[in-house]
Amino acid sequence: MPLKRTILIAVCLGLVGLLAVVVWKAGFVKHPQAPPVAGGDSRTSRQRTAPAGNPVLSALGRLREKPERTASLQTLKEQQAILQSMPRDQALAYIRAFRASGQDHPTGLDFDIGTGGTFSGWPTLRTFLLDAL
Repeated sequence: MPLKRTILIAVCLGLVGLLAVVVWKAGFVKHPQAPPVAGGDSRTSRQRTAPAGNPVLSALGRLREKPERTASLQTLKEQQAILQSMPRDQALAYIRAFRASGQDHPTGLDFDIGTGGTFSGWPTLRTFLLDAL
């Protein structure tokens, strides 16, 4: 009797999990979106462009030139300083706008954790931005 009950519970849980995946994939559950960027419009976050003067786009442009590793690291360190020096809401808006665009670019750096548990190497620009958050 206990084996039948265990099998019945396992089948029910499997069906509930399958139903959850079907509902998620079918779009009945809204996927979270980035909040509107200041000065933005009512378009969805994927259609929204980054705020003017976005330092993240500057970094992307430099990384697309395929610089050597030391130049990539210098670019990211500069962008890190710029993002840290601006008001938090503004930096978050820049990062969210870039994230919502779906863009990314390799940096040529290895993923590396430095002293104190902070990142000191980011393989992609999106990895760098997640760390910057």
